[in-house]
Amino acid sequence: RGCLERVAGQDAILRAAGLPTATATTLGHPGNPLYDLIELLEGRDPAATDAVRAAAEALGICLAGVVNVIDPDTIILGGTYAALAPWLVEPLRRSLVRQVIASEWRPIEIRTSMLGPDAAVRGAAAWVVQRVLAAPGMVATR
Repeated sequence: RGCLERVAGQDAILRAAGLPTATATTLGHPGNPLYDLIELLEGRDPAATDAVRAAAEALGICLAGVVNVIDPDTIILGGTYAALAPWLVEPLRRSLVRQVIASEWRPIEIRTSMLGPDAAVRGAAAWVVQRVLAAPGMVATR
C-alpha cells in the first residue's frame, strides 16, 4: 500500500491501460503484454496514454525526493521505463520540474539505458566477475 510499484510499476501501468498482467514478468518474454501496450501507445490509445502519464507523474514525485536530497544531474530509465521512454520522458520531466527545488537553475537530464531487458542479469554477472577478479584465489581450485 502506497509503494511506487503499485502506481507506476509495469503491472500497474498494464492494468490501467486495460491489459493483462499475468505474463508481464520479464521484458524480454515474447508474450509480454508490454508489447501490446506499446502498440496501443503508438496508436495513441487514450487509456494507454493516460496510464503512462499517471505512472510518469508518480515516478516524478518519487524521484523528485531523491533528486532534492542527493542532487544527481542525470536520471537513467531502465527496463519497462526504457521501453516506454518515448511516452514517459516528457510527462516525467514536467513532474520533476514541478517538484525539484533547483529545477529552474539546474535541469535534470533524463536518459534511457542501452542495456535493454537484460540489465539486471548483466549487473549480477558483472558483480560476480568483479568479485572473481578482486580475489581469484577464493574461487580458483587446483
